[in-house]
Amino acid sequence: MAKTLFHSEAVRISPIRCRVKTDVQHSKYKGKPDYCVLDIEGEGERTYNIDNADCANLLHSLKGCSCMLEFSGRDADARIQIGRAHV
Repeated sequence: MAKTLFHSEAVRISPIRCRVKTDVQHSKYKGKPDYCVLDIEGEGERTYNIDNADCANLLHSLKGCSCMLEFSGRDADARIQIGRAHV
């Protein structure tokens, strides 16, 4: 399984050039966040733990796309902005 990427780490290493490999998945463990798999350029696959519905909604629309993602905020105020994206 891919190493977990928490939003706080994504903010530190942002912007991130990656390919969104999976749809947003619901955790099978109670109380755990939704997640998706990002293939990060130069690092490989990471399982990104999603902080809120806004981030999840954005990532739903990006499955299969390669793009530059800019991460900011935290918890309920976590945000992701899209740079250049291509399929």
